[in-house]
Amino acid sequence: MFRSLRVRNYRLYASGQLVSLTGNWMQRVAQDWLVLNLTNSGTALGIVTALQFGPSLLLGLWGGVLADRGDKRKLLLATQTALAVVALVLGVLDVGGVVRYWHVLVLATALGVVTAIDMPVRQSFVVEMVGRDDLTNAVGINSTIFNAARILGPAVAGVMITAVGTGWAFVANAGSSVAVLLGLCMMRPAELFPAPQLARAKGQLRAGVRYVLGRHDLLLAMGLIFIVGTFGLNFQITTALIAKQLFHRSASGYGLLSTALAVGACVGAVLATRRTRRPSSLFLVGAATAFGLIEVAAGSMHDGGKCVRAARRRADDAGTCHGAVPDVLHGRHAAGRADRRLDGRGVRAALGHDRRWTDLSGCCSRSRRRRRAPPRGQPC
Repeated sequence: MFRSLRVRNYRLYASGQLVSLTGNWMQRVAQDWLVLNLTNSGTALGIVTALQFGPSLLLGLWGGVLADRGDKRKLLLATQTALAVVALVLGVLDVGGVVRYWHVLVLATALGVVTAIDMPVRQSFVVEMVGRDDLTNAVGINSTIFNAARILGPAVAGVMITAVGTGWAFVANAGSSVAVLLGLCMMRPAELFPAPQLARAKGQLRAGVRYVLGRHDLLLAMGLIFIVGTFGLNFQITTALIAKQLFHRSASGYGLLSTALAVGACVGAVLATRRTRRPSSLFLVGAATAFGLIEVAAGSMHDGGKCVRAARRRADDAGTCHGAVPDVLHGRHAAGRADRRLDGRGVRAALGHDRRWTDLSGCCSRSRRRRRAPPRGQPC
């Protein structure tokens, strides 16, 4: 199940990613909570989210071109260092008690710009560590690590925010970047499987787009990512608003809600590591359809707790896309996947996120409660 971990370079990378991604999820929870504490506005939180994920729309494909042209390990050293600096600056401002909403806006934008480059480089670097034979397994392990960090990070952040405040969660995220930097430095470059570096030339971005447009299997996977990401994955914003404004919970309650969502995703990711071949198009469509039906069912429930615990499934598209792309195009392809996964968040965030309109389950539950409420003067 975990055969990719036999590769030393990948073991170093995976262990560093587990620590670093846990810190990233801690920062995500802390940043959302900080914005709500500063503004108590869902719209303000939506603007921060738009600024954080919006740069991937503009710079993500260029980040993919950069990944295909350069040394991915050195690029990751640079981007991970920059991410640590951004987190540390926000942490120092918060711990010092001088943080303002505009500080968060500026630093969220900086974080988004760096992430637009880091994500396609990081995703396309996997095949260089394990080779194409173990790529599907490595992608499954990456997803498992991501969702394990998604479980640990919010839970730890909730406890930390309650105990010492949001600032130290940002500082902890900056410190967690040391793990991935050490892992990258300890790798043996001679044991990598580097793809041929792309010489600088005109039309490379258009060539990557034309390649994807010519592959119906990639178009299907990316289309599903776009649809699910745009209309289904609004948990980052709505969970914070539900915890604070609907259930009147503290940061620890928000962390618990985020962790509950991650448990099912982690189970699915572990099961995906058992896959030895790319999933079929029928499987992808079926998984996306099941995700939509379950989310509609969750939105129809009047019990908010049931909505949080409702099972969710996500299309297992990562292995399909990675395995079908030539090595020389991995960076640009990864950037395209990142754009389609993130642009939905940016679009939703730019529209503003008032709790009355953004959360389908909240709207449905309020409607059901109104329909079931007895007339005044009658006993319940």
